[in-house]
Amino acid sequence: EPPKISDNEIIWTDLLLDIFISPEGKITITDEDEFERLNLKEKDKDSWKNSIKAKDEIIRMFKLKKEPFDKK
Repeated sequence: EPPKISDNEIIWTDLLLDIFISPEGKITITDEDEFERLNLKEKDKDSWKNSIKAKDEIIRMFKLKKEPFDKK
């Protein structure tokens, strides 16, 4: 779910991996250390794969300017 942005605040859901994209287009991924500590790769491989796939897909969509990243 995209963040909700108003004049004086930004509200977002804190997920396992958070992807922030600055107005300049810089991509920052946070919580990767916490994600690794969950050891999902060993405990729940499907969830781990889906999380990585979703992260990669969001970055790909941004780079290709696909919706919702197609607006200025």
